[in-house]
Amino acid sequence: MVSSTSLGEMPDNVLNEILAYCDFKDVLSCRKVCRSLQHFIDDVFPESTLKDLNISIHSKKVCLDYFSVYNTPYIVEYHKTFGNHCMVKCQPTIKVIENSNFLNVFLRDLEIVLMHQKSLIRLIRIVRYEDNCFEYFLENFKKLLHRPLKIEEFHMYVKENQNEILKVLPHLDPQSIIGISLYQYGEEPKVLEIGEVVKLEHWKRSEQLHVDKCILKMNVRDLANFSLVDTSIDSVSTEDMTDLKEKLLDHLLLAEIYIRCTRFDDKQQFLKSLGIKEVSSDLYGITRRIWHFEIPNSDYVLQIAYRSQNNSFTFNRIQRRHVSDHAEVLNS
Repeated sequence: MVSSTSLGEMPDNVLNEILAYCDFKDVLSCRKVCRSLQHFIDDVFPESTLKDLNISIHSKKVCLDYFSVYNTPYIVEYHKTFGNHCMVKCQPTIKVIENSNFLNVFLRDLEIVLMHQKSLIRLIRIVRYEDNCFEYFLENFKKLLHRPLKIEEFHMYVKENQNEILKVLPHLDPQSIIGISLYQYGEEPKVLEIGEVVKLEHWKRSEQLHVDKCILKMNVRDLANFSLVDTSIDSVSTEDMTDLKEKLLDHLLLAEIYIRCTRFDDKQQFLKSLGIKEVSSDLYGITRRIWHFEIPNSDYVLQIAYRSQNNSFTFNRIQRRHVSDHAEVLNS
C-alpha cells in the first residue's frame, strides 16, 4: 500500500525545493492550504520577482495585477462576500477564506510578497475607485514594508490632498526612484497642494514628472531637477520663471519641461524680458513664440517656446545646428 504525505508533513528541504519552482500566484495559493504551510512560507518564502505592480482598490474588491521579471502577467482578486468572508480569485483557482476581511487578506499577501522582494521593481501603480477602502490601504501601507521599497516609477491616483502621497512615497527608496506620475481621481481637474512632497528626497532625485488633470500648487522652481516634465501649475511669476530658466541653462540632461500655467499675472513682463523672439506655426496652425539662449562652452542652446492658446511654456535643450538660420541665439 502506497502512503501519501501532505505538503504540510513534508520535510523543510523538500518544501524549499517545491517553492523554488513556484511563482507568486502559486505561492499565494499554497499559503491558503493550511496554517502550517502558511507559517512555513511566511518564514522561508523565496525571493519575489515582481517587475510591475498595479493595485486597484474598489469598494468590495481589490485587484492585484502584476508582471514578473519573466514578463508573465498575473491577476489576483480579493472579493468581499456575504458573511464577512473573502473570496480570492487567481485563475483558475478560487478560494474562500471564512471570517476574514478581504482587505486584510490582501494586505497580508502583499506584505509577504514585498517582504521578500529584493530586486528593483520597475513600476508601482496605485489606483483608487472608492474612498474608505483606499484610506484603509493608505493607513496600513507603512506596516507592510520591512524596509524601503526599491522602485523606479511611482504612479498614484490622488484626490486633492498631498497627505495621501505622503503616506506612500516616503516609504519608498529615494535612491532608486526616477519617475513620479500623479493622476486626478474624478473627472474635474483640481488643485493639489504639494508643498511637503517637493521637500522629499524622492522628488529631488526623480528625473521625470507626469501629472494628469491635477493642477499643482507649488513653486515652479522645484521643477528644475527634472529632465522630463508634463504638468499644470496653479500660479507662476516672472521671478520664479526667470529663476527656472537660469537653472535649466546648467541642466546637462534636460529633455523637455512642459508647463501649462493656470495663472501668470505678470506674464507679459516675463515674455518681454526674454528678448527677441522667433514666431512659427505648426501643421495645425498653432502659433509659437520661440527664444534660443546660448549655453556657454556648449554645442547646445536652451529653447523656450510659448503657446498662447493654452498658456503653456516648453523648455528644451537642443543642438545649436537645429536652430533655424533666421533665428537669433541670445546671450544667457
